Amino acid sequence: MSLLEILIALAVSVIALGGFVRSLASSQEASEHDRQLGLASEAGRQAMERLKGAAFDAVYSMYNADASDDGGGAVPGPAFDVDGLDPLPDDADGAVGRVAFPEMLVGGDWMLREDTVDPRIGMPRDLNADGVIDAVDHSDDYRLLPVLVRVEWMSGSGPCRVEFKTVLNPVF
Repeated sequence: MSLLEILIALAVSVIALGGFVRSLASSQEASEHDRQLGLASEAGRQAMERLKGAAFDAVYSMYNADASDDGGGAVPGPAFDVDGLDPLPDDADGAVGRVAFPEMLVGGDWMLREDTVDPRIGMPRDLNADGVIDAVDHSDDYRLLPVLVRVEWMSGSGPCRVEFKTVLNPVF
C-alpha cells in the first residue's frame, strides 16, 4: 500500500468513528431526556391522584398558595418537588411541580374566580352551578374545580414541561 492509500483509509476511519461517537452521545442525551420525562409524568399523575383523593370541598384550600385558608394545619400547598429534576433557573421557589386553579389576585388576596380566562382548563366557566359567570370569589361554594398540574424542569437540552388538566367534581 502506498502512503496515500493509508492516509485516505485513516481519514475515512476517523470520520466514521466521529459519527459513531456523535450518535452515541445523542442516544445518551435522548435516554436522559426520556428518563426525566418519565419522572415528570409520574409525578404529575401522582399529584393529580392526590387531588382526586382529597375531600372535594377542601381541595382548593389545601393546594392553593394562600396560607390564610389552611385552617392552621399543615397542607401540601401548590408546589411540589420531583427527585431527579432540576428547577428552571428563574423558578422562585425551586420546586418543579405546581398545582394551578382559575385564580386571580385581587387586592392582595387570591380568589377562585369564574371569570378567569384560561382556555387550557375551560375557563371562564360557572364554578358554583348558579347559571351565572361572575367576578366574585367562589373558594367556598364551588361545585366544579378546574385544575392544572404542571411540571417544569431544566434538562440538558433546555427547559421542559408536562401538564395534566382535569375538572374535579364531588362524587355523589
